Amino acid sequence: MLLYQTELLPPTFIKRRGRQGFEPATYRLTGEEILSYTALFFLLLIDFIILINQNFGNY
Repeated sequence: MLLYQTELLPPTFIKRRGRQGFEPATYRLTGEEILSYTALFFLLLIDFIILINQNFGNY
């Protein structure tokens, strides 16, 4: 059950302007987004490991 509607939306990047236009604009990730990205990565990794074991485990 989702508590907030914003959890359905993709994470937003915060754009910071450079110093008087000389530096390129950087995108800063918050810690919550980094945690969600790493959790998604590990879940997909586990899914692919299970899928590969299902396909090649039984000869």
